[in-house]
Amino acid sequence: MSDAAETLAMVSESGYFGPARVLDVDADSHRVRVLLDTSVKMWVTPALPCPHAFKWGDTVLVAGRPDD
Repeated sequence: MSDAAETLAMVSESGYFGPARVLDVDADSHRVRVLLDTSVKMWVTPALPCPHAFKWGDTVLVAGRPDD
């Protein structure tokens, strides 16, 4: 198994808590695409309404597990 696949498996099984960089924002669905420090890219939903408009390059805190 490649390092990236092992990392994705670890993130999938145990969840993730750490920094991520914003890659894209979908204003219609209120989701943000991020790059985790494990090199995994995923779409996430902000937990709290925030007046801040996310933009490419922002660093955000990501916590949670992938959707089932």
